[in-house]
Amino acid sequence: MSDKIGRNDLCFCGSGKKFKKCCIGQEVPEGFRHKDNVVLPLREDIDYGLARVDDDFFERNWPQEVSAARLVYIQMVSPRAMEDVAAGVRQETDRYLGEIEEIRKISGPEEMIGFLKRKPDILNYPLVVQKFQEYEAKITVLLLRELQGKANDAFVEWAVKLLYLSKKDHAGDIIDIIESYQRDPYIVSLLCLLLGFYDHPKIPKLLWDYFYYFKVHFTQETFSEGPLLALYEMDDRLHGELSFRKREGLEDENVEEFTDEGIVQRLKQLGIPVDKETFLKDVHKFISAQDMVEEWIQGDTISIHECDEDFLFLACRELWERWAPGVMFDERLSGMVDEGYDWANEHKDCEACNIWLKVWVHFKARYTEHVHSIEEADKDYRGYQSWYNWCQDFEMHLGNAMRRDHDYIAKAIGFFQDFCGLLPQSNSLIIQNMMMAHADALMLTGDVKAGDALFQEVIDRFPNDVWGYIRWGDVYSPGMNHSAGLSDPVKAEKIYRMALGRGLEDEKEVKYRIEDI
Repeated sequence: MSDKIGRNDLCFCGSGKKFKKCCIGQEVPEGFRHKDNVVLPLREDIDYGLARVDDDFFERNWPQEVSAARLVYIQMVSPRAMEDVAAGVRQETDRYLGEIEEIRKISGPEEMIGFLKRKPDILNYPLVVQKFQEYEAKITVLLLRELQGKANDAFVEWAVKLLYLSKKDHAGDIIDIIESYQRDPYIVSLLCLLLGFYDHPKIPKLLWDYFYYFKVHFTQETFSEGPLLALYEMDDRLHGELSFRKREGLEDENVEEFTDEGIVQRLKQLGIPVDKETFLKDVHKFISAQDMVEEWIQGDTISIHECDEDFLFLACRELWERWAPGVMFDERLSGMVDEGYDWANEHKDCEACNIWLKVWVHFKARYTEHVHSIEEADKDYRGYQSWYNWCQDFEMHLGNAMRRDHDYIAKAIGFFQDFCGLLPQSNSLIIQNMMMAHADALMLTGDVKAGDALFQEVIDRFPNDVWGYIRWGDVYSPGMNHSAGLSDPVKAEKIYRMALGRGLEDEKEVKYRIEDI
């Protein structure tokens, strides 16, 4: 939609009427931008008759390849797809890196809402979700309240994705927001998308009406995609075998139900002659099922459709799990990483670390002879997570685990030492965090001298980062102390003051701590 107002566009005054039937001839306010001032009519004024959501409707209305609603929908139903997108750019985004520590420091639902309003980088999705799950019930209430009024597009997108992850059915609340409060077309479009995942008698008619209203009145925008994708999602629950997700490659075929012979037979039908003896030799030549599949389909005589290629990957992975369980491959490693995140999401740090310590053993065997940074490992990885993200999450959860159970201190120290020694060319922020975590662990063992020495090494190496001074001072600060017997306010203040006068970013955090002392 352009900034100018057309005769058939909604009027700038907010009446919900067309411009030609309302304020045409009047002077348009200075600085007015049409797309920022559109106001939808009241819900009762939008009526496109009986909702006939049948096969004919879906044949005539297929979702567009690119739209805001489609991107949000993909992130909701297929987070793996989002990881694939993120993998190529994660280490290049300074904003993404800078937000990591900010997310970890969020200490309540109000802080979380404030952070979301600042349009966080989408690459930090896993960390944001993890923080959301800590305060889910209270954040959910605040999100619904914020959605009643004006909100920036990015906040709305985050709110919709987080509400989708919530364990509670919010259909009634969202319908009430649309009917009683919200008249911004972008917000309503995405709220309609979210309604597609709920069951409520009002939903089909509401989606039908807004789909056609958006389609008729916003021909240059993609607002109609929100209710349209919601209608497809509702249809999926009734006709799963013809589902939109499957047709778009967002849902996997259940190869686990096939017998070995069934998988082999299907592969042969696709032109891939597979036998167990050859397969067991080939697994030692590849690092991932994806690599093996790519070699399968290199032959010019094989013509594979996209859905068939998905089956090849799933079949190869399944056969690898059944026939060669002792040979690690990247997709199995991804499964282990996921298993650890499942425990972490339940706040069971020790259980998560037990899995991830095994992952680290395989990581070292897989990478450390030929890579020198975590970023290089990501480029060589065929799994669907990010080693770059994972190593930082592992560091954080090891820190929690070693404070809950001192048996994890030695394991944590081993990981921190390994990482800095084997991957020294990794991003400096990660190296610094690993060194500080190592120093914290040494303090917990009672080796204060070694801990102080390592913290000193941190600020010598990274003198312009305020968090080295803060983490060291926190060890001795009575209000921040996590290590029994180390409270020393005089020493804490002395360390904090080493950061002052350097013009460092976040220096105010140091001053707050000195005031607390």
